[in-house]
Amino acid sequence: MNPLIDQLSVAALVGGALAFFIVRFLRKRAAGKNCGSDCGCGTSKASKAGR
Repeated sequence: MNPLIDQLSVAALVGGALAFFIVRFLRKRAAGKNCGSDCGCGTSKASKAGR
């Protein structure tokens, strides 16, 4: 294969993986801010009391 195509395909794979994890992190972060303690989603403040 052409070395340029190899480099571009690797860069696209790495960029896609980074974008996936960044979007996943931001969604979890946004969901935690809107979550009440009585919703039952498992992100309650009581579970963090063991620190």
